[in-house]
Amino acid sequence: MVSSMTGFGVGEANGDGHIVTVEIKGVNSRFCEVKTRIPRKYSNFEEKINRKMKEKFARGYMEVFVNYKEMESTKKPLKVDKTLALAYHTILRELAVEMGNTEEIPVMEIARLPEVMVANDEVEDLEALWILTKMAFYDAIKEVKSMRADEGYNLKKDILDRVDILKSLTATVKQYSEENLVEYRNKLFERVETILDDVPINEDRLATELAIYADKSDITEETVRLDSHFKMMLDTLEDGGVVGRKLDFLVQEINREINTIGSKSHVSQISQTVVEMKSEVEKIREQIQNIE
Repeated sequence: MVSSMTGFGVGEANGDGHIVTVEIKGVNSRFCEVKTRIPRKYSNFEEKINRKMKEKFARGYMEVFVNYKEMESTKKPLKVDKTLALAYHTILRELAVEMGNTEEIPVMEIARLPEVMVANDEVEDLEALWILTKMAFYDAIKEVKSMRADEGYNLKKDILDRVDILKSLTATVKQYSEENLVEYRNKLFERVETILDDVPINEDRLATELAIYADKSDITEETVRLDSHFKMMLDTLEDGGVVGRKLDFLVQEINREINTIGSKSHVSQISQTVVEMKSEVEKIREQIQNIE
């Protein structure tokens, strides 16, 4: 199966008085990069989440958002850390005086500062909370993988269709390959005759040498390699897995062969076909950038 690197998923679990929500977003990236955003008090879960993400995904920039909410029935009374509140007040008053501000600092503003107002009983069963987090996390991963698989299927189908177009265009190039070679030989012979107009030459020897030189304009090797690259690309897509980088390499090689054919073209039919081939290759390249 071919997977995209774009995906989104949400998971939710509740128990032990908590509701845990995990949201995952994924976009393109050359490697697997994970950024987890989780409340500071549960930061020890971050390493576990990052490790699991890298086990599940090979490529992509992944953002994980974890949110914890207490159920109304289990909310604990609040207490005020007066020492911390007074320390905040002292520092803020000193700063206000230095700035020429004589207004009193509202108590509610201080109450909103970190750790000033906290639950009276902060003892939590972190192991139970991790189990809840893991349940929500795996549900989110399942949704992300499903979305990546669906988009991967569509990307694969589009690329297969475009490879078929490229194979057809390559067949057109082959039809004109002999004409292309003859045209180049004729032009080369005319040019040499013009230059050596008054010089006695052995025309048979000249024709032989020019034919050898003109063979450098033969595009048979390039079309054979294109056929090979097309087959390899189709096989890679059928095999599935983490194939993005391999496909990217193949599309570069295909583009290289098409450019070489373009440089050897001496008939308009091949030149026009090369333009069409480059257009299809660029579309394939864009699609491959999103494959894992």
